[in-house]
Amino acid sequence: MRYVLDGGVLTEADIAALRLPPAELSAYEFLDSRAASERMTPVDAQIMLAALR
Repeated sequence: MRYVLDGGVLTEADIAALRLPPAELSAYEFLDSRAASERMTPVDAQIMLAALR
């Protein structure tokens, strides 16, 4: 089972307010679909691209 979640569009204020749980995450990045798919397994990339379409 896989879930695809749509978080909507973040404003600059939303991005500035992001706080990462230090025990879970050390950083985040915003990537376009191509760059994101290059970091994913092929099946996950297909699911992500289908969700974007």
